[in-house]
Amino acid sequence: MKRWSEFADEKPDMAEAGQALIYQFRVGLGYLATVRKDGGPRVHPVCPVIAHGGLYVFIGNQSPKVHDLLRDGRFALHAFPHPEVDDEFYVSGRARRVDDQMVRQVVYEAYTATGAFTSNDTLFELWLERALHGLAGSRGVRLTDRAAKAQPGVSPCPTNEGLCGGSAPHNPSFGCGRGRPDCLPTWQSNPFLPLAEYYSLPHTIWTLFCP
Repeated sequence: MKRWSEFADEKPDMAEAGQALIYQFRVGLGYLATVRKDGGPRVHPVCPVIAHGGLYVFIGNQSPKVHDLLRDGRFALHAFPHPEVDDEFYVSGRARRVDDQMVRQVVYEAYTATGAFTSNDTLFELWLERALHGLAGSRGVRLTDRAAKAQPGVSPCPTNEGLCGGSAPHNPSFGCGRGRPDCLPTWQSNPFLPLAEYYSLPHTIWTLFCP
């Protein structure tokens, strides 16, 4: 696993884009997924903080997320959606509680500088195993054609309408139109060290295929 600073050193463009999406509304905003005691998922909005070389979240002590992360540190964090484009940023890994008061003070100052506030909380650092940046561009732009051209051997699905506009690339091992939504998004991964970056144009490739 890697700290945010290590991720930023290895993939500066991706980290910069991710930070811009997290802080697009000044205060850091994202959806944090944790694992409940019964193994089910739990998702809530949070205010992530990038400071002191790490990615952090303050979790109120009354929140069940605190118990989730202390019991099972696995997490996934997705930035809030952009109001004008469908770009996405996501990281996952394991959270570690931060007890160092000096680190807490530095992160707290960065957090409150954005206009946020917190009290009666536990601070966690989010260590990264995977990262995803989906660059979709402005709404209304048909990226499906561009994605198909970018992937030799991936053919368009001739029966797709609606979501896919009749031109979404698909996985040849699947057929089209089986009584399910025609085109579902999927990401093709390309491993890099312990992190996995998912490519969409020009940084990552977001493909659509017919299940």
